[in-house]
Amino acid sequence: GNEHAIQHQLFTVVVQFVPISFDPNGFFGRLSIAENNNFNPTDVLSARWIKPQEKRRDSQQVANLLLGFPTRELANRAQRHGLIIEGRTCPVRKDRFEVMRCMKCQQLPRTHDAKTCPRDDVCGRCAEPHPTRECTITDRALFRCANCNEDGHGAADRLCKTFHNANEAMIKRNLDMHYTYYPTRDPVTW
Repeated sequence: GNEHAIQHQLFTVVVQFVPISFDPNGFFGRLSIAENNNFNPTDVLSARWIKPQEKRRDSQQVANLLLGFPTRELANRAQRHGLIIEGRTCPVRKDRFEVMRCMKCQQLPRTHDAKTCPRDDVCGRCAEPHPTRECTITDRALFRCANCNEDGHGAADRLCKTFHNANEAMIKRNLDMHYTYYPTRDPVTW
C-alpha cells in the first residue's frame, strides 16, 4: 500500500548530567519526563542518549540526553527551567549542530553519505587511500588530516582549522544557530 509517515520537525535540546539509571527508550521514559516537568504526555517526541551506553566508563553515573520537542516554545521552556529526571534537576541547552563529513572520503562539509560516496576511500587518521577501519596507526602524532593536510590530528578532530571554518560557514547560513534559544515572538529568545 501507499503508506506515508508524518515527520514532525524536532527542536532538540541537550539535557546534561542525567542519571544513567534513566531509561529513555520507549514511551514511558518520555512520559516520566513530561509528568515530572508539567509537560503534556505528547510534548516530548524523542529521547536518546548522545553517547552509546556501551561506550560509557564503568564508573560513569551521569550522561547527556538528546530530547526532541514539537515546538520552539517547549524546547525553550525546557532550556529556561531545566528538567527534573530521576529526581535530579538537569541543566538543558539548545542542541548545537556541527558540520558533518563523509565517513568514506572525509569531505567537509559532507554533501553525500558514505554509502553513496562516489570517491575512493580516504583514511580519517592518516589521509592515505584506505578505509579508516583498516588503519594501523594509533599514535596521534602520526595522524594526518585529510582536510587540512596537516600532521598531528585526524579528519575527525574538532580543533582542525578546516573543520572550524566549515562549521563557522554553516552557522552563518543558519540564523537559528546564532541564538541561545530557538527564536520565537518572545523577545527573550532573540
